[in-house]
Amino acid sequence: MITYSKAVVNNQCQITFNFTPKDVSYSRSNYTAVHKGGGTTSRNGIWEGIECISAQIKVGNEAWKSYSLPSNKQVTITVSSNNVNVQAYGKYRLKTMGYYFKDTKGKYPFFWYGNIGGQPTRYQKGHFTDSASNKPDGNFYSINAMVPSDWKYIKAEWSDWAYIDAKNNPNSQWKFDNGRYAQRNGRAISATYDNAWISDSGHKQIYRKSSLFWFEKEYYSDIVTTSGIAVNPLPPTVNVLPAKGDSGNVEFFYNSNNSGDGVIKVEAKCNEKIVSLMTYENSPSFGEQWKKTLTPDFNEIFGEEYRANDVYYRAKAKNVHNYESDWTEWKGVHRYNGRPTVPQNPIATPDENGLIYNRVNFSWDSSSDPDGDRLYYQLYIKATDRNSTIVKNGFIHELLYDTSYEYDISAFSDGTAFEFNVKASDGQITSDWSETVLFKKGSKPTSTVAIVSPVKTDTIIYSERPRFGFIGFEEDCNAHVVFNGQEYDSGKNPDMFECKNNLFIFKPNENIQDGNITLKAYIKNPYGESEHTQIYNFTKKTPIKKFNQGDVIYAKDINIIKDVINNMTIAYNCDMPELDIQMDLIILSQVYNQMLYVVNFINTYINNLISDSKFNVEIDNPGVNEDEIIMDNHWSELINNIINI
Repeated sequence: MITYSKAVVNNQCQITFNFTPKDVSYSRSNYTAVHKGGGTTSRNGIWEGIECISAQIKVGNEAWKSYSLPSNKQVTITVSSNNVNVQAYGKYRLKTMGYYFKDTKGKYPFFWYGNIGGQPTRYQKGHFTDSASNKPDGNFYSINAMVPSDWKYIKAEWSDWAYIDAKNNPNSQWKFDNGRYAQRNGRAISATYDNAWISDSGHKQIYRKSSLFWFEKEYYSDIVTTSGIAVNPLPPTVNVLPAKGDSGNVEFFYNSNNSGDGVIKVEAKCNEKIVSLMTYENSPSFGEQWKKTLTPDFNEIFGEEYRANDVYYRAKAKNVHNYESDWTEWKGVHRYNGRPTVPQNPIATPDENGLIYNRVNFSWDSSSDPDGDRLYYQLYIKATDRNSTIVKNGFIHELLYDTSYEYDISAFSDGTAFEFNVKASDGQITSDWSETVLFKKGSKPTSTVAIVSPVKTDTIIYSERPRFGFIGFEEDCNAHVVFNGQEYDSGKNPDMFECKNNLFIFKPNENIQDGNITLKAYIKNPYGESEHTQIYNFTKKTPIKKFNQGDVIYAKDINIIKDVINNMTIAYNCDMPELDIQMDLIILSQVYNQMLYVVNFINTYINNLISDSKFNVEIDNPGVNEDEIIMDNHWSELINNIINI
């Protein structure tokens, strides 16, 4: 009897119940009674049909609520929540006519139903609602209403009808007064057989008495469940896949709460710094339980200063109706991996022999990790040979748990320069590199040592303390000379050596006797020694005669000086002209000046060979005036200059 419709309007579920009565039919044999819904049938003022006399609606667990029905018999309620059960109840009243009759033949009229005098007929009681208790006359037929038995009888109201001259005036109408008809009240002519109404069965009816019956029945609608209302989505599901490092995976599931697709906003927090990972504007559109995985880069969103802290996430959702969920709680955890500290005090030390030649020992202070992870170390070497060619540039160990390491450098060429660094790692992140340790592989001397002063071996040396000049000296080396079978070196005999740049000078002690001299030289450092020179042979002679004060120099004395100078030119391979000394009795100034010139020439030549001002002999002996007689003081100065060269 009750129908309904459901719709979502302004995001509320509207349910409209229609209480309009429906027709009720009941059939017996060849007759069907139709009771009209809505009370549309009226017989001369007596209403027949069905109407709704009570309308109630129950929403959820609330009490039943009554409603007054408008003309369209519809009631609309609005519910703001989904999954609410709503039901309608209506009480309906059926009004209909029943009759009893008396005819001339004592026969049953065809539209009689029920029983006679309480005697059952072929129509069983129960198929009708029987009003026999209201029967006024036992000789009359029963008055009955043809209504389905599930309608509850309430009451009956009598009403009398009669015909007026139906025979002579077939078009005459019933006369009635306030619902009661004339014959019953005696205000009209009596009905007789002649003016009685003839039924469809051919029997005449003298009397027909009617009764208005009231029946009621209750109807309930089906239970209607509200749906389709857009509500706030549930907070997203956040799944953090535990991890430690510079990034981590976190999953988000959208829970629409049956309110359509939506978007998600995501934030990450590290040490109270909150950053946005995804906004509603750049979020993909999610369907129910549609998953999105984010892999945030902690370096990018937080920065190095936030290392060694935990990262947490929260999210909220908004559906297509712009309804928004609450934030989830902060959920974790990802560990933004802490960076190990830089190894401190790296050093490279010699091997057990005190040399950095075949092996080198690296060591450093241990690092610490803010997460308490076990650390290992990575060692890096850059090696550059003497030709500035990089011969190695890479790791020499990448998984060392100790804080020292012995490294073999024997395969590198002598003099290779090294740069060593070390850093710590926890397996995911490394520290910065340590300070650079610089060192070189030791190298044997590479120079070729050779004598440069005197230039020529097997010559005569006139000197009280002769000196021998050699090229091929190297830094960090000692000069060694084997002199007449005795070895001397610049480390143990520093007073006998002068070393500078590429040159060293060996000066034997002054008590060297005249005679043959043999010597050879080489240089040496902790890693080895150079090749030895050949053995050089010289002859040492007593220096030139010195003259006493007041002596006059004669020509025969000059020959001695001349021989000395000539031997010096031989020893130094000088291309000097022969001295042209006149054998005068007394040596004049031009002879002295000539010899002084030659001595200066030899000195300059030797200095050019040695090529270092530190070893120059300064000859400060000016010439004499022309025709001046050379006295002993001049001659002595010249002899000293020769000896000191």
